[in-house]
Amino acid sequence: MRQRYRPDDHKLLVRFKRACVGLVHARQLPAVRGWEGWASRHYWRWFAQQVNQLGGFEERRTHGQTQDPVNLALNYGYALLRHRLGVAVRLAGLDPYLGVLHEANGRHEALVSDLVEIFRPEVDRLVIRLIHLKMIQPKDFVFQDGLLWLRPEARRRFVQSFTRICEGLPRHGGSMLHSRIRRLVDSYKKAVLEGTLSDWRPIPQGWTKEVGGDFPP
Repeated sequence: MRQRYRPDDHKLLVRFKRACVGLVHARQLPAVRGWEGWASRHYWRWFAQQVNQLGGFEERRTHGQTQDPVNLALNYGYALLRHRLGVAVRLAGLDPYLGVLHEANGRHEALVSDLVEIFRPEVDRLVIRLIHLKMIQPKDFVFQDGLLWLRPEARRRFVQSFTRICEGLPRHGGSMLHSRIRRLVDSYKKAVLEGTLSDWRPIPQGWTKEVGGDFPP
């Protein structure tokens, strides 16, 4: 977001800081989800303004088959991210179904869903960039059997771009996304083994420069 900062975005940044403070002081799960939902509503309104070139995006849809290109691109990117997190969680010897914020429900990998939340902005930035660079355009989507699909050529471009942000060094310094995922999973595992999960910080100190954000102490 900071990379596309505009003067009228100040109110949104203030709301985000308010939500961060609220989350730090939240002591129960409903309070955490409440602040998350409050910040999310404001965020997706801002996001819609960044992707209006592709059109059709009114709100974030997380359930069912989406019928607009932006949500489809986000879902595809999140699926790639989930795969990376799932591999890292299994390599660390953790149970992907035993989460904290998300509930284990059937085949739902709750822990993977918990950890994916931390890296979703990477996919959001990628989708914005691909749309602005016209690497994803309306012609890259097709309706088939009543469902919206991303054409194979566009999927390849998306995967290539996603792989670059995972395995390439950021332009403004910091470490590879792949490395940050591994470090996060390792720190989570350490907290589980030491019995300090209640004090675990998903954004370790020193990460703010790498992810481009400010977090309260």
